[in-house]
Amino acid sequence: MRITTGMSARQYMNNLNSSASLLNKLETTSYDFRTFEKPSDDPFLAGQAFQVHRQLALNEDYSSNISNIKGAVSSAESTLLTVSGILRTANDQSVLKGIDGGMEQTDRNSIARQLEAMQDSIVSAMNAQYGNRYLFSGAGGYGDTPFSVDGQGNLLYRGINVDTGENTNGASVKLDYEYTDVNSVTTTKSLQVNFGKANGNSLNDYAISLSTGGSNSINVDNSAKTITVTLANGATKGDLQSLLQLKLGSGVTISGIDEPGVKDDLVTETGTATGTISDFVNMDDLAGETSYVDVGLGLKTENGKVVDQSAYNAAMPGINFIGYGTAKVDGVDVPQNVYSLLTTMAGMLRNKNLNGTQLMDGIKPYMDSFSNTQDQFSAQLAKLGTKETFLDSTNSFVTNVNLNLNQKDENVEYMDPADAILNYSMQKFCYKAALQIGSNILQPTLLDFMK
Repeated sequence: MRITTGMSARQYMNNLNSSASLLNKLETTSYDFRTFEKPSDDPFLAGQAFQVHRQLALNEDYSSNISNIKGAVSSAESTLLTVSGILRTANDQSVLKGIDGGMEQTDRNSIARQLEAMQDSIVSAMNAQYGNRYLFSGAGGYGDTPFSVDGQGNLLYRGINVDTGENTNGASVKLDYEYTDVNSVTTTKSLQVNFGKANGNSLNDYAISLSTGGSNSINVDNSAKTITVTLANGATKGDLQSLLQLKLGSGVTISGIDEPGVKDDLVTETGTATGTISDFVNMDDLAGETSYVDVGLGLKTENGKVVDQSAYNAAMPGINFIGYGTAKVDGVDVPQNVYSLLTTMAGMLRNKNLNGTQLMDGIKPYMDSFSNTQDQFSAQLAKLGTKETFLDSTNSFVTNVNLNLNQKDENVEYMDPADAILNYSMQKFCYKAALQIGSNILQPTLLDFMK
C-alpha cells in the first residue's frame, strides 16, 4: 500500500489533536484533581462515587434524626428528674413520712395541701413540650396536652381515665390496615378512630369492618350493631374520616391525619380490617405505643412490622412513668399512678371522720403503692438514660462511617495531586515533542515558502 504525504499529514494531525485533548484534560485534572469530570469518562468509578454519595446522604438523614431525638430525650430526662425530685420529697424525705396518727387536723390539712401542690407540679411537668411536640404524648405528640384533670379530679391521658381506661372523648376503635409505599413494600399500620363526645358510648359493642377495592360507602345497621365501610383503592385516612363524619357526625376523627410532617397514608390493600367499638381503652396498648425512627441500624420489617432492633423507638408515653390502672388490695381498687394516689391520700388526710388509727390503717396501702410507683418511675428514668447512651454510641458510629465514606469518596473521585501534576507535565512535554517532530516530517508547502 502506498503511503502518501497527505495520508501522513492527516494521521499526524489526528494524533496531535488527541494529544492536545489529553493535555487539556490533564490540565483540568492538575488543578481540580478529579479522576473523572463526567460519568462517561469512567463509568465504573462514577458508579462507585454515586453509591458513596447516596450513603453519605442517608447518613446525613440519620445524623439529623439522632440529633432531633437526642434533643427530645435530653429535655425529657431533665423534666423527669424534676418530677423525680417531687416524688422523692413526697415519699422519702418529709411529707408522707411525717403522717402520724396523733396529728392535729390542721397538720393533716397542711400535708394535704402540699400533696395537692405536688399534683399540679407533676401534671405541668408531664405536659412539657420540645418544639411543637408534647414529649410524653406517646406516638403522637401534636394537638392537645396529653395530661389533664376532669371535673371530678380524675387524671386523664389523652382524654382517657388513667385509672379505669374510660375514654371521655367517646367510644373509639383501633383498626389495622396494610400500607403499600412507593417502593411497593407493604407493612401493617394502625389507625385510631375516635367517634367523639356527641356519640358518647352509644356505639359501644358495634362491630366495624373496613375493606377497600370498591367505591366509597358506609352502612350502619343499628339492629345488628354493625358499621360496614368500603373505600376505593387509593383512598386516604382523610377520606375515611370524611365518610364517617358524613354518617356519624363531625365529631368523628382519625388520629394522625393532622400531625406535621406525617403523610396521609393511602389505604391500598383489598383485605378487611375489623374491630369492636368501645369507650374503654386498653391502657397497655397506650403504654406500648411505638414511633420508630431510622437511625442507621439497617431498618427491617418482618410480617409487615418494624423489627425493634433495627430502628429507634422515639415514643415516650407518659403513663409509663407516672403509672396507670389499679390493683386490688384487700378488696379495694388502689391506683397505680402517682397523681391518683396523691389525690386519695390528700382526701383521707382532710377527712375529719377518720381517727388516727383509721387514717394510718387506711392510708398504708396507698403509701405502699406510691413507693412501688416511684420505683417504677425510677426504673423508667434509668431506661431513658440507657437510651440516651445508646443514641450517643449510634451517633459516634454514624460519624465514623461518614469519615470512612468521605475517605472512600476521596479515593474514588480524586487522585494524588503530585500524580496529577506529574501526568500533566509529562503530557505537556510529549505534546511539545510532537510539535517539534511534526516540523520535521511534514513537507513544506507553497504557503510556507510565501512566508
